[in-house]
Amino acid sequence: MSSEPLFLTQAYSPWIEMGNRDRRVEGYQVNWSSLPTHQLIAVEEGLLKWQGESFSEGEVLLLEAGQRCTLEILPEGRATILSFSCFQEEKRWVEDHQSWMGKRADFPREGALAGWVETYGVDLPLRAPEHLKASLWYRIRRMGDLWWRGERELLMADAILAAILAEWTQETLPGQGGDPIELAESAARHLLCEGVTVEDMAREAGLSLRSFHHRYREKRGFGPGAYLDDMRMERAKVFLQRGDQNLEETARICGWRSASAMSHRFKTVMGLSPGEYRRRFRSPGG
Repeated sequence: MSSEPLFLTQAYSPWIEMGNRDRRVEGYQVNWSSLPTHQLIAVEEGLLKWQGESFSEGEVLLLEAGQRCTLEILPEGRATILSFSCFQEEKRWVEDHQSWMGKRADFPREGALAGWVETYGVDLPLRAPEHLKASLWYRIRRMGDLWWRGERELLMADAILAAILAEWTQETLPGQGGDPIELAESAARHLLCEGVTVEDMAREAGLSLRSFHHRYREKRGFGPGAYLDDMRMERAKVFLQRGDQNLEETARICGWRSASAMSHRFKTVMGLSPGEYRRRFRSPGG
């Protein structure tokens, strides 16, 4: 078995299984003999207690699945709580209209959950690094308001989650963030729907744009722009085969500025327009 952390591989797919919608959790207490999913928590008001330890407004916590856990938000307290896991299975979306929380369908409960060491190569600390707390707190609240609204917003929330966890990991291992090319590719995979660019990849790698181009081509044999193009094409094929978004929405999810930009690329690479590709390869029931 490879010792490479999962988050540096194509298989890495952190996704939110359950979380706040447009309401915050208030006056909440729960006991788990074994925490079923990882938990990312932003304390908004009052106090939260975990295993008897108090956390105040502005604190950010990261709880690993599988541990015994007692979590309490005191009556005057409020928090955003997101449950997430790292899976390879396809992401599917549903909305539970009877609850103040959203849920994702077909959550694979058996044998798919990866822990911190397997996923990130290190035990992640409970508390967020002090200098990152304000930024993480804001982004967690944004995810709580964003992830349940639809397919594109869901992908954006998962991308934010992936970026938060990568930062947390890099702060835990200062100066040991892994191969810069692999880190850049990992960031690009999870920020594709936000229109990630080669410049963004270079920034994630900690290199100048010129050095990044040189080192990327030296390692892969092709340029980083080709890597982004290939990812957009492969993701677009999946959505077009499913057929549950219009072309403009598919283009945005896959990181193109417009449907016309996606169409131009499809015709160049596939010899088909996106609409023609969807009609020819659409999955049964899609």
